[in-house]
Amino acid sequence: MPVTRRRFTQMDSPEERATVQADLDAWGYERALVKDELANSVWIRYGKDLIFWISRTDQDNDGLFHICIRPGARGALNSRRVFTCVDIVGELLGFDGLMALTKERVKSDYLNRLGWTECEDGYYRDLGDD
Repeated sequence: MPVTRRRFTQMDSPEERATVQADLDAWGYERALVKDELANSVWIRYGKDLIFWISRTDQDNDGLFHICIRPGARGALNSRRVFTCVDIVGELLGFDGLMALTKERVKSDYLNRLGWTECEDGYYRDLGDD
């Protein structure tokens, strides 16, 4: 009997991007997307419950990381597997590091455990191996 597994998929088409916006709204994402964010970011979905995206910043060669999880699925999906994918996507995009703009205690504790460092604007993670 086949097992239903969550998979990572990139959201490229206008139709897929429209579902991303609808899900962010339905899941209560904390802010409205800024101009051109939907079109100019790389969007990844993990199953039906998690979306993350990485966009360019004005900072050197760093990406800006965002994540939104369906409220009923929070906790279970914020996994090392997801953050390994985040690192790999950031590297494939050619970024030296990623910024996460959050001061929220639950998120920040988890980011610390995954090797993110607190900085002035939130959290930062160097990408790549030494």
